[in-house]
Amino acid sequence: MSEVMQDGWTAVTPAEFTVTVTRPFECEHVRFKNRTNFACLDVYKKDSYDNAGLPSWLITLKPAYGGVALTGLTDGTGWVRFNELASGDYIVSETPQVGWVPVSPASSAITLIANGTCSVFTFYNRQPDNLPVFSDPPTASGACVSRYTVQSGDTLFRIALRFGVTVRELQGANRIADPSLIHPGTALCIP
Repeated sequence: MSEVMQDGWTAVTPAEFTVTVTRPFECEHVRFKNRTNFACLDVYKKDSYDNAGLPSWLITLKPAYGGVALTGLTDGTGWVRFNELASGDYIVSETPQVGWVPVSPASSAITLIANGTCSVFTFYNRQPDNLPVFSDPPTASGACVSRYTVQSGDTLFRIALRFGVTVRELQGANRIADPSLIHPGTALCIP
């Protein structure tokens, strides 16, 4: 029995074993042990209000004592990974975005170790509490057909699909400038 070594890993135990199976219907256990020469870092960007992942945030990872900075954008779940890093001290930072306030420090020192498991770091932000709140805005016909309370995980797109209206109509009826800035608990006018 043998294993195929993956890039960036080194065998600790032999990569090949001879296994003699003598008992029917019983398994023989074989364990391959490997180590990596690299560290990695998983960075999460989350909304402190509901822990939802925040996409498209620029994250920077820079060696603490000089060197080339690496950058990455968080994906749709608020995650980005930095791979094949030398063990050592780094500074991880986020680039602020308009409409968001940091809850955690925007930059932190971390130590990464090549141990086969990615280190994890999470940045938290929130939207300011002083966002404008509008009372029942009139629609083109002058009234809301119905009301909907935003739930965690909702998007204007999905709410629009549910009620058979467009995102633009929802934005206009509720005076929402940025369709990605809705909060659970907000009552929306459905035009």
